Amino acid sequence: MSPASRRIALGDLETRGVKVRCRLKLGGGLERYFRGHELEMSYDFPADPIDPSILYIPFVATVLPVAFLAGGDIAVRVLDAEYLRSVMLVQDKLKEWRPGLPFCTKIMADKRVTNVFAEDGRCGVLYSGGLDSTSTFLANKEHVSALVMVGGTEDLPLRDRHYWERIRDLAASFAKRNGVVIHFAESNWLDVLNASHLTQDFAVPLAGPRRRDDVTNWEEVFRMALLGMCAPVAARERLRTLLMASTYSAEVLEALGISGFVEKTLRWGDLAIGRDSEDLTRQQKIRNVIAPYLRENEGGLPLRVCHPINLERNRKLRQRGLLNCSECPKCRRTMLGLLLDGIDPRSCGFEQGSFSSEKIRQQLANRSTIFTGSLLEFWTDMKLHINDRPSLATELNLWNSNSFFDWLATYDLTRNLATSNEPVDGGIP
Repeated sequence: MSPASRRIALGDLETRGVKVRCRLKLGGGLERYFRGHELEMSYDFPADPIDPSILYIPFVATVLPVAFLAGGDIAVRVLDAEYLRSVMLVQDKLKEWRPGLPFCTKIMADKRVTNVFAEDGRCGVLYSGGLDSTSTFLANKEHVSALVMVGGTEDLPLRDRHYWERIRDLAASFAKRNGVVIHFAESNWLDVLNASHLTQDFAVPLAGPRRRDDVTNWEEVFRMALLGMCAPVAARERLRTLLMASTYSAEVLEALGISGFVEKTLRWGDLAIGRDSEDLTRQQKIRNVIAPYLRENEGGLPLRVCHPINLERNRKLRQRGLLNCSECPKCRRTMLGLLLDGIDPRSCGFEQGSFSSEKIRQQLANRSTIFTGSLLEFWTDMKLHINDRPSLATELNLWNSNSFFDWLATYDLTRNLATSNEPVDGGIP
């Protein structure tokens, strides 16, 4: 049980138009994991009509990672009853998943409210503009009522307003072109949380005994924050279902020790959250969803898959209006996946630049490219789809890629799996 003084107390909500603020009171050493005491959420609609028990969810959700990992309780004025119940179930599952970490948080709500707002047939998608969330929307397009995009995350930092506004404009244009409403939420949570101290104290126990990985060990915990930020949008749009794209297929999830139980368990009001596209690998999404859309729609499909585009060293790329750096491991891997199915990466927000499949081949062969288990799965997925490559893709031989895929079909990718002391390629799935 958490010490009584080890607590995060959420103060009264201050709602002004589209902005909602909440001040935190920290105790018991939890100050180490915060750089500030005031959380703020901003939406593209007035927040006042939303019930406070729903408006509190984003703030509870953003401090949950600290409380769960460091072992602290949360005190809040009012909270949705179903959210509180489901969060405790998530915590139980997280404790089973990583028994070496506390996961002993109590959420003490002065008042619990049962919310009923959903209308049958109304479905939302948590949308980032990336390959996975775009595929989820396109595959479920006829059922989707709204898209939700969240700014202030690691890959969409609000400190780069120009980049964030460009992404918003592209997302709004994409939504309009496809006949669906889109809402934008913004949060300062990553400015308030001290991520470096969380990483320093908990990255090792979160990684678990079965694998050494780069990103996925955090996903089960921090996905709660991302989903929680969508709660006011879900209530406003009266959503029955909120879909979150799965980066991996169900088979790979099991192999990597990631169950996806957070979105399968978390609830609020009468909304259900679903993990979508577990039946598709990344290459299958390109082949079965992205490629058909591009064949039927002119103007391309901008995909925002690159994280390093946000770094200071890529300021010139952003000024040129590029979505992706086209140089990092994740960009190169995605570009190869597109080429494999005969899609010119330039139609999806990349540039050819210095791209060389021969150079990528050399880097794999001499092991200058090293990756972890999750990244190996992406490369293996690509390799397994070479032999059933569309004939048109072979005929086009875009960017002279045929020889690379012929070579990759026979190459043993496990040679590039990182040992315990080797640095990885830095690619984010």
